[in-house]
Amino acid sequence: MDAGHGLAGDIRQAVANEQFDLGGFTEPRTHDLIVAAFGTPLTAPTEMIRFTFIVGGGKLVRARYSEQLPKWMTAALREVGYVNVAVLCPHQKDTGANLLTIQVFPRLTLAVGTGGEDLEDKQATVDVDSPEYLCISSDLETFQRMIVPAKARSWVQKKRFLKALQGSMSAFQHLEEKLMRGEALMPVEQLMYDGNIGLEVNTEKCVWLQGEIKRMVDEGHLTKAEKDEVIATLQQNLEHIAEDVDASSGKKKDKLLEKQATIQARLALVESHKANVVYRLRKSAEIVKLRVELLGVLALQEKERSLSLTSEDMRKLEGRHALESAIADLEEQSREWFDDAFEAKCALDQKDADALYKKKKAKSSSGGKSTSGSSSSTSWATVGKKKPVSKAAKPSTAKGSGFAAAFGNDSDSD
Repeated sequence: MDAGHGLAGDIRQAVANEQFDLGGFTEPRTHDLIVAAFGTPLTAPTEMIRFTFIVGGGKLVRARYSEQLPKWMTAALREVGYVNVAVLCPHQKDTGANLLTIQVFPRLTLAVGTGGEDLEDKQATVDVDSPEYLCISSDLETFQRMIVPAKARSWVQKKRFLKALQGSMSAFQHLEEKLMRGEALMPVEQLMYDGNIGLEVNTEKCVWLQGEIKRMVDEGHLTKAEKDEVIATLQQNLEHIAEDVDASSGKKKDKLLEKQATIQARLALVESHKANVVYRLRKSAEIVKLRVELLGVLALQEKERSLSLTSEDMRKLEGRHALESAIADLEEQSREWFDDAFEAKCALDQKDADALYKKKKAKSSSGGKSTSGSSSSTSWATVGKKKPVSKAAKPSTAKGSGFAAAFGNDSDSD
């Protein structure tokens, strides 16, 4: 596509904010447009401008846009040097027109004296996939039903999420104060300001999240480490209030004593909780199943060295990379916010897969011995000595349920 003609030409000649509709665009056409329009810095504008591209929408217009259009566009932008494309090109939902858009702040070549040296500082750097942005831009229902349950399941994650939300609200207040002083917002600040759903809704989110944090403590929905943290905090509060009680008198002391009794009761409640919650990756069951399959494939590599592979073995070996990729994708889909235990959860899945694979291999060896008699006397003979021959005939009915029993209840999110 010629950079001087068509839509690419319109983009490069623009000197003010513009909006373009990409309805009907295919992947090659999208790629050509982005390369032609943004492959080199724009020379026409004399100040930072913004391009808004319509890439999707609601039921009324959805048929006009490919579901892959946003992905095609961001990939093309990365190709021409917009490395932080997820930052420079945020997806935003126009609730009025029900349109999905991508905003691009292009690189510019400004003449001397136009402030070109400060251009990089004016580039938008808002990560619209970050917790800080999503927590202030989402509506209350989405926040309650989709974001928090999927991205912050545990008590400690919710506490950290609350702090992030409060921090984002403080930053928004700073932007409002800046506008009240008559100061213009930078592009990054404008994105944050435009994306904020409003003080009232965000305050409701804080209140709801605080209630969820308290509920989890009251119900004992805690891990052992979380229980220890809550107890330590309550004990520290009791120490402080005891000092205040000693230094006060009259009605003030009476109120402090009431508060002290409340904290003591709460401490006793928390100490009585078992706090045996164990969080697993949300896709843990699928991951473990694939890891067991992968272990079987890796075991075939030993046979490969002895050149004893069958055609079926070769087919399985060829699927190794697909399995590894699928596992990595599921783990990434399971990644949550403010979660320090992600690697530990992945390791737990691997441990469970190892155990299941060994059990599966032992059953296979035991079954093989009962049918083939003394055909082979390898290291698996020690497994056969356990002689649960009758049990070896039963796994056909318990195979699926055994897996479900082992992993179906590990995650408390169900």
